[in-house]
Amino acid sequence: LMQFARRRLGVRSVIVEHMLTSQGMTALHMAARRGDAIVVRALLEAGADPTIRTDAGLDALAVSRAHGPYPAVEEVLAHQPDP
Repeated sequence: LMQFARRRLGVRSVIVEHMLTSQGMTALHMAARRGDAIVVRALLEAGADPTIRTDAGLDALAVSRAHGPYPAVEEVLAHQPDP
């Protein structure tokens, strides 16, 4: 699934790994940041936790709002059941 996210997000794995390790971002955060509703939905269906926060304290919905607006992504994330 991570390889799918990398390909779909169009970033090299080195960049992905850097963001994961240096900013506390997950693949879900990165997809939300890019406004990719397809990857966001796929990650959520695979069990990604939308409540995980980055080192800056942002969950995936907040990341989407900070870098968007991405209405499709926000719609998917806003309607997730509470964990």
